Amino acid sequence: MSDDALQTLLSQFSYFIVEQNFDHQDWERITTEQGAVDTASKIDRFFRSWKWGDEDRAHNTLRFLKVLCDRGDEDTALAIMGQAYDLVGGADAEEIEEYPALQALEDEQIPHADSVPLFTHTSESFIDIEKTTDDFYDDLIENLNKCYRIGVYDGTFVLTRKLLENLVIDLLRKEYPKSYLRMYYIPEYGRFRNFSELLEVFEYRLKDYQSYSNGMNRELILDINRFRESANSDAHSIVRNPEQEEIKDLGEDAEHAAKVMFRALRNMD
Repeated sequence: MSDDALQTLLSQFSYFIVEQNFDHQDWERITTEQGAVDTASKIDRFFRSWKWGDEDRAHNTLRFLKVLCDRGDEDTALAIMGQAYDLVGGADAEEIEEYPALQALEDEQIPHADSVPLFTHTSESFIDIEKTTDDFYDDLIENLNKCYRIGVYDGTFVLTRKLLENLVIDLLRKEYPKSYLRMYYIPEYGRFRNFSELLEVFEYRLKDYQSYSNGMNRELILDINRFRESANSDAHSIVRNPEQEEIKDLGEDAEHAAKVMFRALRNMD
């Protein structure tokens, strides 16, 4: 299988499996049987996100599968996808139309599938950011741009929302010490507050960040809100299968917001 075909399959499978009746126990079973449970356990929040049904399940799944492939264990990644695909009963015609790369799993042609069907794609990036703050953000931006290029626009939206949410979290964590932890984190549940709550706190404290970066203003909050409000208001109808023009229109807002927040994080070091 060519590298481009494999990367397309990894991405489309990761978003397909999130939509199925599949949970962390299924992943524990499959990764154990395929000898990859230790690798999966080392992927930050992989099993935890599946246990709680968090929005970053697809991203964490893609990271796990890519780690296997990057270390030369492509066969294991393919076997895991095949077993999971069979466990959920495969894909119906509508799902194959949405995720055409899954045809390789449907036809059981994985070892010989040099050409996996792609969505209408573009060479453009969804957001263009050269200077981030660490590898986590580099990988996240690479994956959301890859989703955009191959036409997985729901994945583009969800990963961009994850990018903005994590930037807000990092800004709050850097500015406020552990004595303010409950402002953005719920220790009893071992998780951060939801995006809406985080954004409300960030907006209220916005003046505390204005010395770190130009653009810490109402426009920034409005740009971030386009992702927060859309996802919270009707996640299934808006996030699932947005049109290319609809998602492209969000790109400038996401890029502006991310650049403002990355600049603040760098200046806070």
